[in-house]
Amino acid sequence: MATENVGMMSSFSAEDLHLPGPGVGAELRPPPARYREERRWEHLRKSLYSPWVHVGDEWEESAYTHLLDEYMWRGDEIMDAVAHLFSRAGNGRAMFEQVLDGDVRSIPDAPQELVDLAEHLDRVPSWFDREASERGRRRLCAVSPMAKLAAFGFSLFAVTMKEDAAESTGATGQFKQEPLRRAVDTSRYFLEVTHPTALDRESERFKTIIRVRLMHALVRKGLIRRWGPARVAETGMPLSDASVAGGHAWFGTMPVVIDQYLGRPISMSDLDDVAMHWAYIAYLTGASAEILPKNGLDSIRLADHIFASAGRPVPRYRVQMAEALLYPTEALGGEAAIRDLIGATTAVVGTRDAQEWLSGTKYESLPLAELASGFRAVAEQQALVMRHEDEDPTTARSQDAFVDGDPDMTAAYLAMRDFAAERGVHVTEYTEHDGSTSGRSLGPAR
Repeated sequence: MATENVGMMSSFSAEDLHLPGPGVGAELRPPPARYREERRWEHLRKSLYSPWVHVGDEWEESAYTHLLDEYMWRGDEIMDAVAHLFSRAGNGRAMFEQVLDGDVRSIPDAPQELVDLAEHLDRVPSWFDREASERGRRRLCAVSPMAKLAAFGFSLFAVTMKEDAAESTGATGQFKQEPLRRAVDTSRYFLEVTHPTALDRESERFKTIIRVRLMHALVRKGLIRRWGPARVAETGMPLSDASVAGGHAWFGTMPVVIDQYLGRPISMSDLDDVAMHWAYIAYLTGASAEILPKNGLDSIRLADHIFASAGRPVPRYRVQMAEALLYPTEALGGEAAIRDLIGATTAVVGTRDAQEWLSGTKYESLPLAELASGFRAVAEQQALVMRHEDEDPTTARSQDAFVDGDPDMTAAYLAMRDFAAERGVHVTEYTEHDGSTSGRSLGPAR
């Protein structure tokens, strides 16, 4: 089998990174069949999204959801081409870093892939409203600490339980081999996008976003080679365009709608600002502008559709991944921290889905309903206090608020970074997958 895989890998070219499109005038492709077997995560979707959209038992079909389904078959054309360059040029990383520095013209005979990337990064899309984005950034920073905890817990749940995310993440093996490395890298990225300079082309934080985008493309190229075109044609593109757009739902709207769920309302205008902020982040991370919500209501529709289409957890990875992703929190904060995190997550996703998440793990015997109830009691009180502060003009958020990014996320990142450094794990520039394009280091399809 190993010999067959190596032979198959060597036959791949740049074109293999993109499944054939539907063609001009043709119907959009339906999603991979496995994502329509059942609607998933009902408790979460009804709890968080029913104030704005109908969350029912039937699939909500629209022109927008059909477009999202189509983009489950697509990758990131611009960065996938750069990933292919890594396979044929020994100095791919060095040239990529020159592009990030705005120095593509200094590259002798610069490959067209890098010229295209440079032009893409230098061009701010006409739909981007920087002032609205800045308001959205500040609103996200102002989310209550308990809602941020629940949103973080949801992200760990979703990586484990969302089928396409679990398959791609699990195949890299990083969650098992280097859980602290993944925790540091991930928390750094999500901290840096809270900084006011994150979306400025010349900033170091902007470069972090683009390095993460390249890492995704390198892994995607390797997974396609490892799994083979027949598998991809059956299940959809790994780390697809739609899944990257789904990050808008995971990390953009999730914290603020959890705040509302806990009793601290958010206005539609605030949701619009948050949507604009995360639309540009997701765009820079590789999602197509055509499927990115630019307003609050569309962001809710995206979240509901993406989560309803979550699929089933991957048996070969679920238990190991759940434990590995929770390990850094437990190692750093002990039993109390892990109980708080699991209680917060359960309060959002519901006891039934939380039980499925933790079944077979060392945490399966925890009293999930009790932990969720305890979280809600504290979190709702915190939300109430912050709601009163929101309504008091003397304590309203100023224009100078959060000039250094999210203070809660800063504290969490620094604690994790220092904890990892004491154990020999240090900050890198997201280069871990530079050698993954062959696919040999990645796991097989299940």
